[in-house]
Amino acid sequence: MKSAELFVRCLECEGVEYIFGLPGEENIEFLNVISTSKIKFILTHDERGGAFMANAYGRPSGFQKSLAGLSARCDALGSQYKSRGLVYQ
Repeated sequence: MKSAELFVRCLECEGVEYIFGLPGEENIEFLNVISTSKIKFILTHDERGGAFMANAYGRPSGFQKSLAGLSARCDALGSQYKSRGLVYQ
C-alpha cells in the first residue's frame, strides 16, 4: 500500500467528503487515489480560496473536521486560524 492510499483511507474513516485544493506534481499520487475514492476533489483557484471554501462548507454543515486545503503554503492555514476558521487537527 502506498502512503497516498493510506492517507485517503484515513480521511475516509474520518468522514471527509470533500477536499478543496490544487492539482500539482507534488500531490499527483494523492489525486490518483482520490479519483477512485468516494471523497470528491474540488478544484480551487489558489490555496487561500480552498481554505475559505473548506471553512464555508464546514461551518454550516456542522462538520468540525473540515480539511482546510492541502498546501505547502502557510498563508491559507494562517488566514483560517486568524479568522477563527475550521482547521483539521
